[in-house]
Amino acid sequence: MFEIASPWYLKTWAILTGVFFLFILAGVIIWLTRRKNRAEKENLERIISERTKELMAQKEELEKEKNVINELNQTKDKFFSIIAHDLRTPFNSMLGLSEILTEDYDEMTEKERKELVLNIHKSTRFSFDLLDNLLTWSRVQRNKIVPNKD
Repeated sequence: MFEIASPWYLKTWAILTGVFFLFILAGVIIWLTRRKNRAEKENLERIISERTKELMAQKEELEKEKNVINELNQTKDKFFSIIAHDLRTPFNSMLGLSEILTEDYDEMTEKERKELVLNIHKSTRFSFDLLDNLLTWSRVQRNKIVPNKD
């Protein structure tokens, strides 16, 4: 009688060869995946490094701008202090002179009253001119008016 042989793919050598090729294929896939991951990792590290350098440069620029702003704020505060002092002096003078005028009005001569009123007027004029100059300067700073270069 004839015996029917099993198909070649069921033979031990075919199964072992198949398993061997599957291991080789799995190894190649793992190697290619690791290679791809390594390349992606290197690319991401390069991108992160570049972005970090950009951020550090931006941080330095912001620090410089912060320092400039702090200096400008200090200058502004000093400017307001000077303006407040310059305004306080004539107002203090006006208050003192007007107080003298109101308290001693009846005891004063016409000449003394006129002199006090004239001093009050001078102090008021000085204060007004200072405020007017300050407002003009403010408009120039905000580009509301163009200074005359005469």
